[in-house]
Amino acid sequence: MGLVAKPGAYSLTGPSESILDIIGRAGGMSAGAAQKVIFFPAEANRNGHGPDVSSSRKVACADESYSLHNSSEESQRCRSASLELASNTETTSAHEPSDSKAKGAPILVDLTKPALAGCLDIPARPGDVVLVPAAGQVGVYGWVEKPGTFDVTPGMTVLGAVTAAGGAMFSSNADILRTGADGQRSLVPLDLSRIESGRERDLPVEAGDVVLVRASALGLVPYTLSTLLSKFGSGMYFAAP
Repeated sequence: MGLVAKPGAYSLTGPSESILDIIGRAGGMSAGAAQKVIFFPAEANRNGHGPDVSSSRKVACADESYSLHNSSEESQRCRSASLELASNTETTSAHEPSDSKAKGAPILVDLTKPALAGCLDIPARPGDVVLVPAAGQVGVYGWVEKPGTFDVTPGMTVLGAVTAAGGAMFSSNADILRTGADGQRSLVPLDLSRIESGRERDLPVEAGDVVLVRASALGLVPYTLSTLLSKFGSGMYFAAP
């Protein structure tokens, strides 16, 4: 399912065929796909937790120690570890499981983390569902050169999104607005200058995020002049004496 070249149902050719093999038979990931794969194991589907793409109950694939496999036995151990983690964890973080129990939660494989990407080698089984979600877009507005929406690329951060919008203009005050799975919106204040200097973490952006570069009192005069020059610069001239 999702952003693959040929979505659909595929018959397994043998017990050693992996999730990655199935994605390859589906033509691979399409342009605009997120660097993530959401895996709904057959065991979860039989328990009534079918492919609900809006569910926030996604967990990382197993432990990183299971990321590289050289035998079918190791691959099966990775699948077993993944399903055990999925049946006992409710979280969207790769390494911060909560105490709640979410039987049959889907498994999130973050392809930006090489150790976890190897979990796609786990064997596929009849009834498994594999979803490749869209990367989506992030909006950047306010005091930037080119406000608008931009495709979320692998590893894109707040600074990357602001750079895609031409960079901040005379302000380092920014906010990132994000809508959670429960529909609640959160706002996180950011200091772009501190991020650039490494004193503050550069947060990764997600589909649907809005980054707002806010006005700055110190930058008001140069921002106003810059805006006037950009709009009327080609027609401004001084009369000859």
